Order: sequence, then structure tokens, then C-alpha cells
Amino acid sequence: MSDTVFDRYQARRTRKYLRHQEQTAHWLPGWRTHSRRRLLVVLMGVVFAAMIAAGVATAFAPGAGVLAFAALCVVFIPVWTTLQIVSERGDSPTGALDERELAQRNEARSLALTITQTLTLVPTFYLYLGSQWSSMDGTTLAASGSILVLACLLIGGCSATAVLAWTRPDPDPEDDTDTYRKGTA
Repeated sequence: MSDTVFDRYQARRTRKYLRHQEQTAHWLPGWRTHSRRRLLVVLMGVVFAAMIAAGVATAFAPGAGVLAFAALCVVFIPVWTTLQIVSERGDSPTGALDERELAQRNEARSLALTITQTLTLVPTFYLYLGSQWSSMDGTTLAASGSILVLACLLIGGCSATAVLAWTRPDPDPEDDTDTYRKGTA
């Protein structure tokens, strides 16, 4: 069997992912519980709702909406990074997962794709319909629509990890092979 470019890429990605997992296994041990992961998911949901509100607000007050969205991005980054560290990420490569984890990841990714496609339809129609209204300023429409599209893409892109973080139970204290348990030792 010949080694394709894709196979080499996947092997490199798996090595890099496992190295990163090993490096972060001891980080934030108090946040690796089920309730704390759910808190992070809820916080991300609040940030996403505020991002959508900022996109809508941009249609009426462009400067304030854009500034609010920028501030929300600053809040989003540490929340998202923390969630990725303390949970099973939705972007785990196939080589780093067992069969059960792979099935869960694939199911979460499938849901995330559906969420992305469905949510992004809303700002797409908004942009199309807004372009038909003569009373709508093109620059304001573009700024507002761009923020809404970006918020929808962020929601969809984060959905797989959020679903896994929400549904994954606390690690079994008896399971010494669990990376997360090792991180709390």
C-alpha cells in the first residue's frame, strides 16, 4: 500500500494533535468537569447571541454594532480556547480516536454542518432581500450581513466541540488511560 500525500498529512496531523493533547493535559484541571464544560458552552451561546444582536444593531447603528462585535470577538477567543482545552475537541483527527470517540466526533460534525448550513441561510436571505430595498444603504447592509454571516459560521464551526463538551460525561476516576484524568492528578 502506497503512502499518499493525504495519508502523510493525516499522520502528521495526528502526531501534532497527540503532542498538543499531552502538553495541555494538565491545564485547567478544575474546568474539566461536566458542569464546567456546560457552563463554557452556555457562555459561548450567550456570546453568539450577542454577536447576532451586534449584527442586527449594525444595520441601525453601524459604528456601535461593529465595535460591539469586535469586543465580543475578544470575549469569544478565551472562552473558545478554554473549551477546546478542557473538552474532547470536534477537530480530533481520526488516528487519535478509538471507534466510539470517532463515531461521536462524526455525529457531532454532521450536526455542526447542518447547523452551519441552516443558520447561514438567514443572513444570506437578509443580504439578498436587503439589496432589493432602495432605502437600505449598501455599506451598512454589507457590514451588518458580514457580521451575521461570520457569527453563523462561528456558531457552526464551534458546534461539534460544544456538542461533545455538553454530552461527554466526567472521566471515570478508575480509568488511568483517560487523558483528562491524568490532567487532574
